[in-house]
Amino acid sequence: GAIGGVVNVVDNRIPSEVPVGIEGDVEANYATVNDGKFGRFNLTGGQNNIAFHVDGFKRKTDNADIPGYASVMPDEDEQPGSLESSAMDTTNITAGLSLVDEEGYFGFSVEKLDNFYGVPGHSHAHEEEHEGETEEEHAEHAGEEGTNLDVDMTRYQAAGEWYSPYTGISSLKFGAAYTDYEHVEIEDGQVGTRFTNQGSDIRLAATHADIDAWHGVFGLQYHNSDYTAEGDEAYTPPTETESMALFLVEQKKFGSVILELGGRLERTTYNADSIDFELEVAEHEEHELAFNFDEYAFTSSSLSAGLNWEYIPGYSVALTLSRNERAPSMQELFSAGQHLATQTFEVGLVYDMDEDGEVSENLRSVKEEVSNNIDLTFRKFSGDSGYTLSFFYNQADDYIYQSATDLTALAHGHEEEAHEEHAEEGTPVYYFNQDDATIYGVEAEGFVDLNVNWRVSVFGDYIRAKIDSYNLPRIPPLRLGSTISYEGEALSSELSVVWYDDQTKTTEYETPTDGYTLVNVSVDYRVSDTQDWTVYIRVNNLFDEEARVHTSFLKDQAPLPGRNFTLGTRFSF
Repeated sequence: GAIGGVVNVVDNRIPSEVPVGIEGDVEANYATVNDGKFGRFNLTGGQNNIAFHVDGFKRKTDNADIPGYASVMPDEDEQPGSLESSAMDTTNITAGLSLVDEEGYFGFSVEKLDNFYGVPGHSHAHEEEHEGETEEEHAEHAGEEGTNLDVDMTRYQAAGEWYSPYTGISSLKFGAAYTDYEHVEIEDGQVGTRFTNQGSDIRLAATHADIDAWHGVFGLQYHNSDYTAEGDEAYTPPTETESMALFLVEQKKFGSVILELGGRLERTTYNADSIDFELEVAEHEEHELAFNFDEYAFTSSSLSAGLNWEYIPGYSVALTLSRNERAPSMQELFSAGQHLATQTFEVGLVYDMDEDGEVSENLRSVKEEVSNNIDLTFRKFSGDSGYTLSFFYNQADDYIYQSATDLTALAHGHEEEAHEEHAEEGTPVYYFNQDDATIYGVEAEGFVDLNVNWRVSVFGDYIRAKIDSYNLPRIPPLRLGSTISYEGEALSSELSVVWYDDQTKTTEYETPTDGYTLVNVSVDYRVSDTQDWTVYIRVNNLFDEEARVHTSFLKDQAPLPGRNFTLGTRFSF
């Protein structure tokens, strides 16, 4: 039932109470796989009725080491051992301040994010341009080549809670946020497309006093965003999005049974500017169409009912039935161009495109996605062993998904005689569609405490997703894993083994993915009990396994990092 859930606007960066003294922690570590340096801090304090919070982190890495080639089918210019354009440089800092008294609190916070990072899969084609360079000259060009994103975000938040404001209301919560987001695409050192998004969110939630043993929360949520894109690869038109939602969650206990009911009603509107849709596919003529969009409006509702029965102390069974409706996103509706992050040419739901890449002048009608869901969960949560076993079945009408085609979009500006040469360098075309889908699966985890120090855990999950007799794309494979952990007074450690099966249940134009096994080890040592000082070492991907994530659009160009040793220290006070 996630698609119909209630979304939180604020986080704990705005203190709701004044701590005793000052508390916080600092951490620093170094990672070998990408020469990564990371540091963070977290500080909360206050005096009288004023509380403050400050946190931040800095991460800087080079390109990640990988076991072999980045590409599944490398060309002669690609070099093994490194994932080009995977470096990053990220800085984030947040500060919050609150006024707290016995009637409630009110506060605000400001967050600033600067993130410069690469998009893998673009760089190796440039290797031949710098043959014969010295190592120093090549390093000088490395930061300029490939594709990078430069993200700049500022977020302002306000939040408050009023205890017992009115008769029949236990508390009234308020949250608001304004986000100013911008990112710029940089290709080979040249500034390209610029994306901006200014968004506002407001949430009011009231907890009512018990009514015949029913207690719950009701409220409203408002969202508005103004999105723009300027440049040759602006793949969605400037769009204003507005949504308003009402929600209600109620709960009552009948002996050992807890009943929970929930509902949400939402209205979403999109007002998109006109767009020139330009698509040129291999072996077909280029065509360009201009589209003027009417307002797209969707009314979606969600209902859920859940029972949790603790039939024996420490054992429970839970059943949830839900019907959720979801409006399509702006990207799902209006995409019409190259999406750099996924290296795809996206065609949205509103466009009517045939199998040859011809786009009609007429726009398609679009419906809300409707999902009918059943979830059944068994739990044991007491004693020296425990487990959770969950089964789910979802029947989705007009399910929205992005499917591959056999079309390749050519880069604009190529001369006619160069089309054949560049055909293989084009971008695969992906089309958003709506069809009825069936999604079902199982998730399980369990543990046994061998004694006060040792615990053994196992876990796994499996999911199937189909449209009629066809598989949905990018569905994760079967996953099984186990961990053994030790917890002592000063020393703790963990060994985990996670096996991912081959994913061969693919759809048309989707490639299968080989399975892999990841082995991770960690050791923590508490140097001082009085000051809570810990040093640790982590080893991820111990056996340097080549691992490609089937759900990723970049799986055939960007595997997971290779063997990584992380050495760090953490100090809490």
